[in-house]
Amino acid sequence: MKAQRGNQTFEVWKISHDPPKEAWVVQCFEQGILEWSAVNEHILLFPRIFGGAAAIGFYLIKTDEKDFQAINSKRFHREFQVL
Repeated sequence: MKAQRGNQTFEVWKISHDPPKEAWVVQCFEQGILEWSAVNEHILLFPRIFGGAAAIGFYLIKTDEKDFQAINSKRFHREFQVL
C-alpha cells in the first residue's frame, strides 16, 4: 500500500504471515533483504544501521531502496494517511 506523511509518499506493508501482495515486499524477501527471525517466527528482520526488527502487526515503511522503518499501528494511523 501507499501512505502519505506530509508531502512525502511511502511504500508501506503491514507485517503479516499472509503472502504479501506488494511486489516490493516479495522482491525484498527473494533478495534476502527481509527475513523472518529463526528464533521467533513472529519477528521480521530488516536492515538498519544497528539492526531492525519488528513484530507482526507493525507497519514496515520503505524509506528508500534499502532502508526501512517499522512503527506500531497507533503511530502509523496518527502520522500517515493511506492513499
